[in-house]
Amino acid sequence: TATGLANPNYRLDAAQTFTQSFEIEMAKIDDLLSISPLQTNFGVNVTLSVLNNLGGGDVTFRIEKLGGDEKGEARLDGDTLVPLHVGKVRIIAVIAETMNTYGATVEAEFTINPGVLSLTLADNSVVYGDVLDLELLGNLENGAVTFGVRNPAAETDGKAELTADGLSLIPRHVGNVEVLVSVAATENYAAVSEFAIQIAVTPRPAAFTWEYAESYVYDKTEKRPVASVSNLVEGDNSFAVEVSGAVDAGKHTAKVVSLENPNYMIADGEATNQSGEFTILPKAIGIAWEENDFTYNGTKQ
Repeated sequence: TATGLANPNYRLDAAQTFTQSFEIEMAKIDDLLSISPLQTNFGVNVTLSVLNNLGGGDVTFRIEKLGGDEKGEARLDGDTLVPLHVGKVRIIAVIAETMNTYGATVEAEFTINPGVLSLTLADNSVVYGDVLDLELLGNLENGAVTFGVRNPAAETDGKAELTADGLSLIPRHVGNVEVLVSVAATENYAAVSEFAIQIAVTPRPAAFTWEYAESYVYDKTEKRPVASVSNLVEGDNSFAVEVSGAVDAGKHTAKVVSLENPNYMIADGEATNQSGEFTILPKAIGIAWEENDFTYNGTKQ
């Protein structure tokens, strides 16, 4: 129905009805439709959708195997595709008819790529002097594993090496090192080559033994016992241990202050024996008397 004119020089005759009949046909949308996405990695679920579904018709998906040598397999959880095996499958989407669009069907090949492993080690630190068994987590299909070690260039940084069987880590210096993990490809997961996992080599809590002189006698100089590390790692040489001392006579507690070797640390706890008790004796002195003759004068002399 005509309701007005754009040109103000004309008007519609109110006595007449200006109408025209027309028909809007339902649209065919088959050629516009597409399925998205069309690929994923094994282990990664995706939500399927149909693009250009102009009428908003309800969509029903189904999956078919391609047959032959194709091993691709997946299942649907509602609109969510769950990969079951690497390869290709056929996705079929059926779109329901609406008041404006005809029903339609669209299909496409969907690719399931090899999955990407997310790897880590059960333990990411080791105490100097201990051996770390390399327990790999995330190797979901048990691909063949090999380990390597990458040490920093600086001599003062972390150092480590593998045991002869290549399955454990022997720390050689405190700091950070990298364990390089390689995993062979499996049926559904891609190979991993030298994936680096950082391992912290931490200092070993030192335990101490104490040596004392037969006696310490006050002489205005500082006295201190000698402490040495009692739990040295095999192959390590003894090193300087600085302890606190005392000057005055009496009972004193000497404590470990610092260690020359950075691979060891001073730790609290009775097991470390980080303090020692010692005594400084007073210096014995002699008294010399001067003989004098005194004459009584009624006062103390």
